[in-house]
Formats: sequence, structure tokens, C-alpha cells
Amino acid sequence: MFRALLVEDNARFRQTTKDMLLARFSSLCVTEVESADEAMKEINRYCPDLVLMDIKLPGRNGLELTKEIKSRYPHVVVIILTNHDFQQYRDAAEESGADDFFVKGTTKANKILESIDSLIRKDRAELGTKPK
Repeated sequence: MFRALLVEDNARFRQTTKDMLLARFSSLCVTEVESADEAMKEINRYCPDLVLMDIKLPGRNGLELTKEIKSRYPHVVVIILTNHDFQQYRDAAEESGADDFFVKGTTKANKILESIDSLIRKDRAELGTKPK
């Protein structure tokens, strides 16, 4: 089972994203949280394979959280999903170790799903299992 954590403070976007993921990936287990503090608790508890991260979060921002995740768990893939398409955010995401960066509303869902699909296939290949 491939585990994902969705870190997003907007409940509607969180639910829409979760529904999209589960419709495409039957073997994906999705946990969702709305703050950085909740995210670290979940990551420390069950160490997901993938984190989908918003930048603007209650408490601290997703870029700081991404840097912490990557320092503690370098194998965890972090994809930034944000409303803010600014070069400084893209640069900061790269510097913090994010594996990918997508802008909400302008990035087609299929592009995000393709990125996740390649991660799942890579993970399974490393484990020596075939995708279903």
C-alpha cells in the first residue's frame, strides 16, 4: 500500500484532491491534515511515501515543513500544491527539497496524477512489485 498525506487547510480542496487521488489509485491510502503541526505528528507516526503540501498553512508554512520532512525523512516525496505561482516560491520549494511544484487552478489534474503515478511505479519497482 502506497501512503499519502495531504496537508491542506482548505477543507473543500482537501476533499476534492483526496477524491481525485482515490479515484485514480486504488492502492493509495490517503490521510489528510490541515496544519503543519498535525502533518509532523502524522509523518512521525506512519511515515508516508508521499506528501502533497500547501504552502500557506496555519502555524508555519509548507516550505519550512518540507525542509524539516526532507531532513528527517529524505525518502519521502513532497509535492507542493499552491495558489501562488511566484518564482521565489518555486525557488524556495526547490531549496527546501520539494520533489515537484504545481499551481492549483492552472495545473491540469492529469499532470499531477501522472507525477504521482510515476512515483508509485518507481516505488513499486524499487520494491520489486508490479503495479495493479
